[in-house]
Amino acid sequence: MAFILDQLIDKRDFPIVMEKKDSVLKPTFMKMMELNMVKIEGLLYKITPKGQEFMDNFFKKYEEFLKFYDIFCAVDLANGTFAFSKFFDFETDEEWEAYLGQSNFDDVRVAVCEFKKIDPIEVVFMSFINEGRFNSNDWQFYLINDLLWYDILEICNTAIQIEELIEDGVLEDIVKQGSEIMMTMLKEESVNKLADLKADEEVTEETYTEEVTYVEEEIAYYDPYLYDPYYISPCWGLLFLL
Repeated sequence: MAFILDQLIDKRDFPIVMEKKDSVLKPTFMKMMELNMVKIEGLLYKITPKGQEFMDNFFKKYEEFLKFYDIFCAVDLANGTFAFSKFFDFETDEEWEAYLGQSNFDDVRVAVCEFKKIDPIEVVFMSFINEGRFNSNDWQFYLINDLLWYDILEICNTAIQIEELIEDGVLEDIVKQGSEIMMTMLKEESVNKLADLKADEEVTEETYTEEVTYVEEEIAYYDPYLYDPYYISPCWGLLFLL
């Protein structure tokens, strides 16, 4: 549902009389209408305020996934190092992707989610969005097909589990280290962004001040992650609809 609601916001229209590819989504639209997530206006499905509220929360989760949880996708457990600690060392995406794909790195996102009491299915689904799994012309069929659930559950079931890392505080240390890396990255990104704005003669003082405020608020928002390894922001407590 989340992916379809995102499409409804600003990407495309869905008429009530659907084309063949979209027709497989009809049961999902009926379910969303029952939940008051969408409504019919004229000949089109439209997102409701409740649906928009749900998606606003989903976007918060997705932003946190990119800034925090994705950091745990590549951890060298033997040496206790993170790929993301060297994120700013690479000049091209290709170089970064090659480094990220090294065999010494393990994906511990599922274990971290379990540690944080978050449903790993939600984070795997977000990783699919980030990887462009739904960018094909037939994304509708993949979205409603059992294969999607199989892929997600296969990843969750075969990933490194919390039981493998929980002893002797290993996982807690991993979460703490990841949190420190996240905060370091946030601050470095902020410094670079503000420096670029400062150097741009077309940027007004008001715009620069607004950006400074945004940066300060963003860092304050993620501060609890740094000081409490068990912390999760309130947005993760709300219902997730695949």
